[in-house]
Amino acid sequence: MKITCYSGRDAQGHAAFRELDERLYPGRPNPPPPPSPTAMLFCVTDGVRVRAHAAAVVNPALPVSAGLLGWFEAENDPEAAAMLFDAVQAYHASHGFSSLIGPMNGSTWAAYRVALPEGTPFFLDVESMPYYAELFETGGFETIASYHSARAELSERSFPRLERMTPVFRARGVTVHDFEPDKAESILREIHALSLECFRHNFLYTPACDEFFLQKYLPLIAKVPPQCILLARDESGRLVGFLFSVPNLLRRDRRELVIKTLAVRPEAVSRGLGAYLVELCSRRAYESGVRTVYHALMHDANPSANIGRAGMTVCRRYRLYRRTRP
Repeated sequence: MKITCYSGRDAQGHAAFRELDERLYPGRPNPPPPPSPTAMLFCVTDGVRVRAHAAAVVNPALPVSAGLLGWFEAENDPEAAAMLFDAVQAYHASHGFSSLIGPMNGSTWAAYRVALPEGTPFFLDVESMPYYAELFETGGFETIASYHSARAELSERSFPRLERMTPVFRARGVTVHDFEPDKAESILREIHALSLECFRHNFLYTPACDEFFLQKYLPLIAKVPPQCILLARDESGRLVGFLFSVPNLLRRDRRELVIKTLAVRPEAVSRGLGAYLVELCSRRAYESGVRTVYHALMHDANPSANIGRAGMTVCRRYRLYRRTRP
């Protein structure tokens, strides 16, 4: 086997990435955006086909000194994966980085983490082959962060605090309404600004610009019913919280909902608002016929993982890895 390096602007490198991706994920409905032109692309080939690929990415805003291994895909071939890991790490070492973190496509705003081989994927879940964790771990990586998704089966008893909390937020002047598609761009800019404030302490957080956020979410919003996105505003009309959920489009045989993102401004008027939005969203989903709700992609140490924990079962687990050069 041999390894080939391409510039992120090289069409041949992008074509090699696509060749493997299409074999691993035939008919993939939502492939990730291609690597940045500033990335370096690495492919391991056996003379006939691509066996593994990844991009070496540098994010100067990352709060730790490390190079990133992104856009990782591979056949179940430990030798090819090891060649790839060594090449990407050597590239980053030549630029002064002793640690390699991955998989991460540039930042935590993009695809990152490996899904462990348990549970059934849902819409917007992490996409990875079931053997990836083993490839990373046999390749000398250690886990630096663990995440999970949880599933709740809804019943009439799933919303115990909702009636009590509704008058509390009404008295505080907080109102909740659905997303307005005719104002999609302006509302997404508000959501982006609130996300920057609420998520700035998250592990390996880096800020994202408005245009990146709009490019990522405007196409997705078109697939989401307005009632799946709840916006909470104070008396002045300022956004103090939001909940973003989507139908589980991977299940056509039953109605399921995925709660993807929850953010609440850290101040007195919004105390308890996260739990309220989760129960309100869940009850509305239940009344529309949904019986299963996924709470997606939570860091194991994140306090938001405790919201609505009663009645929830962990259904998927994920890991992020680091390898340090000796």
